Amino acid sequence: MRIPSLLTAALLSLCLALCSACSTTQRLARPDPTRTRTISVPVLQFVPVPAELTAATPAPPRPGATYQAMTDWIVSWAASLQQCNADKAAISNLHAEVKS
Repeated sequence: MRIPSLLTAALLSLCLALCSACSTTQRLARPDPTRTRTISVPVLQFVPVPAELTAATPAPPRPGATYQAMTDWIVSWAASLQQCNADKAAISNLHAEVKS
């Protein structure tokens, strides 16, 4: 069964009318481009960190194949770790001095 073309055109027109009747044009508010605002931002004091605190800590050289060499290597790594932690503590103390 074929629907007559006049009926099809009428149904399409009705659908278009319903779709367009419900739509509204919404205008978005645009900011005024000539309006100038001044914002105050607190500036923190810059703390320069000494270069010796940020220098790379050298890694101990790889040991030989003996147990004694491995033990010495572990002690060297522990000393390097202590040096790194001391540098970090000194940097933290610098920041604490500025805050107080």
